[in-house]
Amino acid sequence: MFQDLKKNWFWRIFGSNAVLFLVLLALILVGWRLTRLAIRKQSLNQELANLQQQITVSEKDKQDINNELSYRNSPEGLEKEARQRLNVKRQGESVVAILPENQDQGNQGIVPSMQDVSGVEQASQQASWWQANPQKWLKYFRLQD
Repeated sequence: MFQDLKKNWFWRIFGSNAVLFLVLLALILVGWRLTRLAIRKQSLNQELANLQQQITVSEKDKQDINNELSYRNSPEGLEKEARQRLNVKRQGESVVAILPENQDQGNQGIVPSMQDVSGVEQASQQASWWQANPQKWLKYFRLQD
C-alpha cells in the first residue's frame, strides 16, 4: 500500500526531505514574524494607554484653567485681584499696611520701626547676628523677658 502512495505524484513531491525542510523553514519564519507583530502590538497598546492617560490629565488641567479663568473674570475675582495687587479699598474701609522691619532711612520718620516701639529690641540689636534670632523666638514664646 505504501508503494502505491509513492507512485502518487503528491506524495512524491511532498514526501521528499527538501520539501519538508522548506515547509518547516516557512513555518518558523511565519511564527517569528507573528511573534514580532504581537510584541509590536503590545507596545503600541501600552503607548496608546499612556497617551489616553495624558489626554485625561490634560483635559482635567484644561477644566481647572477654565474654572480659574471664569473666576478671575467674575466680579468677585476681579475685586480680589484689585485688592491684592493694586491695594484698592471700598468706600469707608481702612487699609492696614504691615511693612518689613528693615526699611530705608527715609521711611523711618513716617512709620515707626519695631526698635522704636519696644526698648527690648535695642538689647537684641547689640547682640551679634547669630544670637539675635534665637532671642527673638524666645521673646515671641515669652520664654525670656
